[in-house]
Amino acid sequence: MKVLVTGLVALVAGLGLAGGAVAYRWHVSSEADRLRADGVPVTAYVSDRAGGGGRGSGIDRIELSYLYKDDKWK
Repeated sequence: MKVLVTGLVALVAGLGLAGGAVAYRWHVSSEADRLRADGVPVTAYVSDRAGGGGRGSGIDRIELSYLYKDDKWK
């Protein structure tokens, strides 16, 4: 019984974290869409990048950051 309760608590916590992550991404995306629709100029720059170590692997990940009204968005 104790294992079932612990598993249920972990499941609820995991679903809460997943839901929170989706809600946060949705909020950031809607804010970006609003700024783009309003024609607001936003400064963007590459803040990080990482690539594979093999020959011809190229860059696997690029992280962009946006600066808008002294707030930094990733």
